[in-house]
Amino acid sequence: MTNLEPMAVSLTALPMILIASVFAFAPRTRRGLLFGYTVAVEFADTPKARGWIRGFRLGLALVTVVCVALAGAGIAEAVPWLLASAIPAQLLGIFALWVAQRRKVAPFEVAAPVERSARLAAPSQSPLVWFALLSLAFAPLAGAWSFLRAHWEQIPERFPMHWGLNGAANGFAARDLRDVAFPLIMGALTLALISAMALLMRFAPGVDRERSLAILLPSLTGIAWILSAESCGAALLPLWGNRQPSAFLWMTLGAVVGIVAVVAWVLYRIRVTLGRERSDGTPDSAWRMAGLVYYNPADAAILVPKRTGLGCTMNFGQPLSWAVLVAIAGFVAASALLSRGMR
Repeated sequence: MTNLEPMAVSLTALPMILIASVFAFAPRTRRGLLFGYTVAVEFADTPKARGWIRGFRLGLALVTVVCVALAGAGIAEAVPWLLASAIPAQLLGIFALWVAQRRKVAPFEVAAPVERSARLAAPSQSPLVWFALLSLAFAPLAGAWSFLRAHWEQIPERFPMHWGLNGAANGFAARDLRDVAFPLIMGALTLALISAMALLMRFAPGVDRERSLAILLPSLTGIAWILSAESCGAALLPLWGNRQPSAFLWMTLGAVVGIVAVVAWVLYRIRVTLGRERSDGTPDSAWRMAGLVYYNPADAAILVPKRTGLGCTMNFGQPLSWAVLVAIAGFVAASALLSRGMR
């Protein structure tokens, strides 16, 4: 291994550990939910149900260890497809474990309570502080651009923007407006998308206002600041000279660690504030694809709490959800067009 490869392994392993941590929490996000099914709380507390959860988590750990080893082998042997297949293989393994456990739980399903109106009232706290902090995340991008303009002549005519695991540059950019500003433009677009998500979580019909303020808005704000710092660091890399590869990896590792910390905080908050609730107020019949997708035209809510993972998911029975998907697809397309032609 080169001196950069252990860090590359960490950058691959951390997201996989994060994925495993999120799904380890998924079997029982509410007291009356078990692997996405509504069950009697008394049954969810039985040794049989707890054994299913332990079995799922053990399988989850084994799948993650195997896939991290797969990624490490891909890095050590310089086999790109092996590295690229690690996270998809982990997700497929987790999905298979999830479906297997759901089959065991299905016979114990009971009717789900669907009343959520008590949680749709205005929040007890003001969200303005979070929206203000979210807006301020754009400021470092402007500051980084001003710094680059002031040191324009110190930027090489052609500079690397991507490196292999051995530290050799394999992607280059030119000292022109588009290439130099590309990380900041992408950062601004990403922050705009996060801000739109925050507004949707705060004002869309049927959203749990108290939950949005207690968990979702703070976590989105934290992620926005992490990505803002990452974008600024990427934009300033041309000024780092031959230290660019290690600076890039350290910067990316720091961003991943920061996001892991945000997710850990979200898990804690969900456990403390919402773990006592019996159900999420949605009917089991509206959850499709092994309980991962919510489709309910009769529900006015645009966003509902996930039964797996963290945060909210869209109600694909409402047209606005599809409009949001189109906006996200537009963001991805814009990103691809902006990156096209990078040398």
